Amino acid sequence: MAYQTKQLQALIDCLAKWGQRPVSAAQLRGDLQAMGKPVSLATIYRQLDRLAQGHQLHKIVTPEGSLFQYCPHHEGETAQCLIHCQGCGQVSHLDCHEALALFDHLSQHHGFQVDPALTQLTGTCAQCQGKESL
Repeated sequence: MAYQTKQLQALIDCLAKWGQRPVSAAQLRGDLQAMGKPVSLATIYRQLDRLAQGHQLHKIVTPEGSLFQYCPHHEGETAQCLIHCQGCGQVSHLDCHEALALFDHLSQHHGFQVDPALTQLTGTCAQCQGKESL
């Protein structure tokens, strides 16, 4: 990423503090205000979009609204998309080279290029599947 404003750097620092936990733009705004770095919500959304395009965060779309998760991973030999459990809401990175075969298939046979950093698979985690069988 090229030039970084103080606001962008503050937002990155704030996202990093949340670690792998998804956070809303409103929560980020509150954290930034608490740090003495007030930033408008419009600016936060603009910077979050910029970070998503730079593959520095994941945007998680939920029925309640969008959440954002810091992504310190770099592109490599695995598909680094997200898996999102509908049951408990847990969001995890899926670092799986097997998913690359699916993405390659979609590209070669369907002309569809997947961006793993912007891809989210939604389903039910193993723990929630166990709860359903009780």
